[in-house]
Amino acid sequence: MLFEESGEANGIFEREIAPGEHTLLFSYVKDGSVANGSDQATVYDIKVECPDIDIDEEDFAEFITTLEDYPAFKEEIQLVYDEYLQLDDSATEDDRRKATKRYNEVKNRIKSAIEAIESIVNRIAEIDTLSDLNSYSELKEALNVAKTISTASTTTEVLEAHKLINQEWAVYCAFHTNMDEWNFSNYYNIGGFSVYLDNQNKVSRVYLGNDTLPCVDKTLILPRTFEVNGEFFPVVYIEGTDNTYNSNRNSIEHITIPNTVQYIGNYAFYNIDNLKQLDIPASVKKVASSF
Repeated sequence: MLFEESGEANGIFEREIAPGEHTLLFSYVKDGSVANGSDQATVYDIKVECPDIDIDEEDFAEFITTLEDYPAFKEEIQLVYDEYLQLDDSATEDDRRKATKRYNEVKNRIKSAIEAIESIVNRIAEIDTLSDLNSYSELKEALNVAKTISTASTTTEVLEAHKLINQEWAVYCAFHTNMDEWNFSNYYNIGGFSVYLDNQNKVSRVYLGNDTLPCVDKTLILPRTFEVNGEFFPVVYIEGTDNTYNSNRNSIEHITIPNTVQYIGNYAFYNIDNLKQLDIPASVKKVASSF
């Protein structure tokens, strides 16, 4: 299912629905923002897929032979296949479908992990050539984690290391972009944050002008990066507006800015009247006059 809000594509969404008859309701609620956009939401390209009931035995036999060099992966797929085989005559069609779905999920996860190992090896080689690596502690730490990965690692270990090193590599690359060339266009709403992406430089801008912001215990913690379609976009720029409704903004007392932000734009903290603590990292190179 594709979702588009105010003329900007927000991504692909998937939902699992139990067997039976269902009524699906899609709703759109206008917030207090006066930013540009058509103030509408569109849902389109809805696809309904029904998973297989049973596992193809030949498919399993063929797949597991490809995992001789990956003992942990082999154990993972064997485990879910054994769980499927343990289903007896009392198992319902839904039980068998769920077991098959689980098998396919693990199989696809293993395929992703095998690709990730190759990607990790290539990334390690690239990072090891950096002359300024010691200036980026998070990247150095991610590199050390990546170097622990082997063909004996589990899919969880591989995929987590792959995500970490790609995230920190994106942060490193963001610090080597030209601020004057940033061009934020594609809009996403991610976790309650209004995010604009620069697909060329792979960086993001967070708009803090919304009437509500996702804070916890009176604290607003901005993410270091946003992941969109498998790519990481470090937050390098934050800004707001001088035309903002109050809502929950007055409840915010503490804001933590990540060490990826390089530019604090105008009105970033406008109408956050009870702000008591603002953590600004050394990464910030430029601050607007009316921040």
